[in-house]
Amino acid sequence: MLLNLNAQIIQDTHQNPPSNQQEKQPISAPKPTPSQTIINAIQEPIMQEKFLESDYLDLNYITNMIPHHQGAIDASQIVLKYSKNPTIRKIAQKIIKDQKAEIEEFGILLPTLETQKKLYSPKEVTLFNQQAKSDKNTMIQEMNDLNLTPNINKNFLALMILHHQCAIDTSKEILKYTQNEQVRALAQRIIQSQEQEIKEFEILLSKARL
Repeated sequence: MLLNLNAQIIQDTHQNPPSNQQEKQPISAPKPTPSQTIINAIQEPIMQEKFLESDYLDLNYITNMIPHHQGAIDASQIVLKYSKNPTIRKIAQKIIKDQKAEIEEFGILLPTLETQKKLYSPKEVTLFNQQAKSDKNTMIQEMNDLNLTPNINKNFLALMILHHQCAIDTSKEILKYTQNEQVRALAQRIIQSQEQEIKEFEILLSKARL
């Protein structure tokens, strides 16, 4: 009888090990904060789309600008879910409207650029593509390194400054090379409008309350 009892205890121990020997459950990743969600929203379209580095500089510029704009749209839609600040909401709504309109322009222009003859030297191609990619990578790194605050409104503006600066830098780069007047006009408009917005964002960020 004692042997049978001992055998049962051993069997139960093997089938039901003590709790401290049970397999530990994996620890789930912490839920991202609203501000981190905004960063992810900006970066995801850019990271998901293959960065175009063809011999057609105008095509590269316009193609790569589409996911860049989409990131700003997605981020602005997220901040509208969280922010009740009327100024921030107005900015987000304007970004959505403006960047959607420009994406439509890009889409209309793309078929023309896809049939455009090669206009640029290998050196020009290399210089533009390298700098455009560097601009993108710099933006992503600076966003990831940004010291986020508990204030989603200020975080949103700081992220949009980095986003807009990348578009400005790449637009200035294409102006060095482009022979396409439509691309030139678009790049000049992006520079002008987004430089103005950066100035507005910096003024707002300097305010103690937002």
